[in-house]
Amino acid sequence: MKNSELLLNNGGSERGGWEGVGDGQAQQNSQNSVNQSTPQNFRPVPPVTPSVSHGGPWRAPHKKVNEITPLAQLVRERLSEMGVRQSEFCRLYRFDQGLLSKIQNSVITNLSLESVLRLSVGLSVPPEKLLALIDRMDLHDLVLQAYGKELAQSAHAAR
Repeated sequence: MKNSELLLNNGGSERGGWEGVGDGQAQQNSQNSVNQSTPQNFRPVPPVTPSVSHGGPWRAPHKKVNEITPLAQLVRERLSEMGVRQSEFCRLYRFDQGLLSKIQNSVITNLSLESVLRLSVGLSVPPEKLLALIDRMDLHDLVLQAYGKELAQSAHAAR
């Protein structure tokens, strides 16, 4: 790269550059000082560093890796006991693979009732256990209020 190319850099790159007084002055100085190490009226500009620590300003900040949540631990253990990979589980039980991955990696700790029920059926775990792990027993109470009489009647009829 020629020195004149370096002098015309406006300083907007991540590698830094040169900053001058004006375009006309920059052109003149760059032509007059090709062999000089530092042109007149120019000063080096430090490289641009991202203000966030996750790799760039265009990405959303990520949470630090948290400890494994009880829900993540249960899901990992059950999938291992069942001998089923994540992709197989999701295909068999129509569960969203992205959501399952986030659950296993402790990124998501709150689930919809539908997700709890699908996960419960797939893992052969009572929904109350999953709801307790995500601290949403209010959903369990709501389901019992809505279907409690029907569940009691069907359980009584099955005897």
